[in-house]
Amino acid sequence: MVVDQTDSGRKRRLMAGLYVLLFFIYPAIPAERNSSTILLFLAVFFAHALVGWSAYRVWKNHLTVRAFWILFLLPRIFTSPMLPWLSDDVYSYLWHGHLTMSGQNVYAHVPLAPEYVPFRTEVFERMGNMGIPAIYPQLSEMTMALAVGCGSIFSSSWVAGLIFWKVILLASEIAGMLLLIKVDRLVKLRSSTVLPMTAGFALYIFAPIPVVEIIGQGHLDGLLFAPLGAALLLMTQWMQRRMDFPVVKAGIMGAILFLLKFTPAVIFLPLARTGVPLRRAAAAGCLAAVIIAACAIPFFIHPAAWNTFSQGLIYYNEQASFNGVPLYLVRRIAALFSVPLWWIVAPKVLSVIRSAAVLLFGLHRPVDSYRTLLQRILLVYACAIVIAGKVHVWYFAPLLFVNVLVGSLALVFSTNLMMLSYAAYLPASPQELYWLEYIVWTICAGLVIIEWRKNLGLRTIGE
Repeated sequence: MVVDQTDSGRKRRLMAGLYVLLFFIYPAIPAERNSSTILLFLAVFFAHALVGWSAYRVWKNHLTVRAFWILFLLPRIFTSPMLPWLSDDVYSYLWHGHLTMSGQNVYAHVPLAPEYVPFRTEVFERMGNMGIPAIYPQLSEMTMALAVGCGSIFSSSWVAGLIFWKVILLASEIAGMLLLIKVDRLVKLRSSTVLPMTAGFALYIFAPIPVVEIIGQGHLDGLLFAPLGAALLLMTQWMQRRMDFPVVKAGIMGAILFLLKFTPAVIFLPLARTGVPLRRAAAAGCLAAVIIAACAIPFFIHPAAWNTFSQGLIYYNEQASFNGVPLYLVRRIAALFSVPLWWIVAPKVLSVIRSAAVLLFGLHRPVDSYRTLLQRILLVYACAIVIAGKVHVWYFAPLLFVNVLVGSLALVFSTNLMMLSYAAYLPASPQELYWLEYIVWTICAGLVIIEWRKNLGLRTIGE
């Protein structure tokens, strides 16, 4: 491998080295969620994001496959010792996995139920929302059990389960990236590992959020990388008409995405407008429904499971909120017009708006090019994420993964700004800083509008 000794080559190595080394800081921050640690974390993150942007600018036209894998793996290795403290979700994953491995149905009761008392462990005391039912889909629950089961072979400590959970997340991301690289080569008709990769890959590896939120904090959204990569490869092959529409593959991919997390399944909507024969599309949908039912039925045979699960969905869709500016705006408008029970009506109205936006952008007109398909997928997925009452920053990690093929700069900048949602933990008594959230969302909306109007960052690998 020839090393570039020019000034520009040395600058690239310097920026990449600084970017990678900064990942050592995250595990060193005390794993306690208080005003001091949050302030330190935000300061480190935004400094890191600036270094990442500078590194992207010098690497975007020079990133080879070999360099990509080095810059991909090292940050994840360095961040892996980080304990989850920005969020306590991962402890719910581990406890759910423990329950499943103990032969219990996680959907049957709320975590605080007396039926689960004999199965409480140290990790139970660390989890949040103990009075809220489990709502993670079935394949996610099975994966949690797999991580805990593998960890228990080596140690009785919950840390062993956490290590295997992070290994699974990393494996999913690696598999997803391998599939995206295959898409890149398929579209560009090349096999070289020396030629520069598409700038979208550089945009992804120089964004700290996927590393911090998935590998550092262990959020389950990382499970989506591999199936998303497989779905995008399938769509690419179909758009190039290298095969008849793959009914079985499409059905399986749709089911897997839905069984991991409901939202990502919306990416298949634009595919329906690419000339897919109606019979084949219906067959794929039916196959997905059969697979979903086959995985769900064993969990919901328990007489109380479906009711408990439904209560959890109602809570998260109609009562819970965090960084949900769209919901707050609907509430204000409903209150302004004195809508009866506006606090109950607002979430339902938002759900209608969300569904309408997803269907409109996903199905409103035929998809006539590969570029249009990718942009439509990104738009539909983004609508499903942001038009909600809870918009956590880690929800954007899979969106950044899809963005590798689109290259939206506004999405990357907006996702970085969403990290300010953690400022809710800065006050002595944690509370949402609504004024800050409104400012952040306004800036993000402005960035998206500017990019849309100027068509910046919307170049796909097919161009």
